[in-house]
Amino acid sequence: TAYALQIGYTESLFLALVLGSVQAARTDRWWLAGIPGALATLTRINGLILIPALIAEAAVIWWPHRGPFDRRWLFIGLIPLGPLIYLALNQAVYEDPFAFLAIQSEHWHKALSAPWVGIGDLLHSSLPRAWIPELAFVVLGVVATVVCAVRFRLSWTVWMVGNLLLFTSTSTILSVPRYD
Repeated sequence: TAYALQIGYTESLFLALVLGSVQAARTDRWWLAGIPGALATLTRINGLILIPALIAEAAVIWWPHRGPFDRRWLFIGLIPLGPLIYLALNQAVYEDPFAFLAIQSEHWHKALSAPWVGIGDLLHSSLPRAWIPELAFVVLGVVATVVCAVRFRLSWTVWMVGNLLLFTSTSTILSVPRYD
């Protein structure tokens, strides 16, 4: 899957924006964390998982001292601007802010569903061996999330759980190696 970071996919831009947002938050520059966070959500919808991840980061800072609420944390609220801009663009172009849902359904047979629905569909795939890499990377994602929960920061675990749930919560699970 290394090619995904070298060609015209959004993963490399998305990764740079997410890391920039998290780094800004970890260095107490919350005003700056919101800007790349909003751009990340404009790039990919799973950038919204930055919201609970950065809230977890703020909670880790707040919890030991339980001091007053830091108003700078409100810059996390910039993150949803990305999807709002995307919905406005869909409205302007297609006259329907949710036109992308019909396109995903029509071309990739994707719709929001419980994780076990998509995973079950992988196991019952009519394409021989096509489901093996997808399922293997779902398992890898679960193992990596458990390791993250044991060894790393809470915000990383929140990020991992959110992404794992997001890319398995579709009726047809596709591109899991790319998302992992």
